[in-house]
Amino acid sequence: LCGAIIIAGLFSGNVAATPGDRLSVTVKRANVRTGPSTSHPIVYQLQRGSKVIELQHKDDWIEVDSKDSNSKSGWIHSTLLSKDTAGEKPITSNKTVSSDPLFDLFMQAFEQYQAKVKTNTGQTYFAKVENPGNRVIQLTITNDWVNLSRPERDAQLTEIFNIWNAAVGDDLPITVDIIDQDGTRLLSKFK
Repeated sequence: LCGAIIIAGLFSGNVAATPGDRLSVTVKRANVRTGPSTSHPIVYQLQRGSKVIELQHKDDWIEVDSKDSNSKSGWIHSTLLSKDTAGEKPITSNKTVSSDPLFDLFMQAFEQYQAKVKTNTGQTYFAKVENPGNRVIQLTITNDWVNLSRPERDAQLTEIFNIWNAAVGDDLPITVDIIDQDGTRLLSKFK
């Protein structure tokens, strides 16, 4: 592991971060630990591109908060992170440069829905929402999604489909795809 940290450091360098900075994971999988050293237990892992916010730093370790992990804080070695260049873009949305007003409307309602789910269940089922075009919405799951039963997954998909349908507001075709971290489609609903 130390070798991996050193090698990663050669490619990304240490992040000069300050509390409140938005950072991105630069390696395929980053271990998030209970404390600032490799002797602390791993509490979860984050995928490349996951967005985090710095809470504090100690030596070469940064304590972060991540929406990808139900907002549990943990420590990541600074060589595994880089400053997020996406500015103030919401963590849950990966909009393209040419913004779709229907997608913006959907995201407003979806973020309210996701906040309600988080309040009621303590869970966050989706790490990322994308609009690849052609009236398609793709939602990337979190580990919380994996723990849902099939009827619960179907209910989540139906609710999100209804939000997208209301945002679009017409009878033309739309699709909602639930995908895993690798982009494999797990569930889909369309009209």
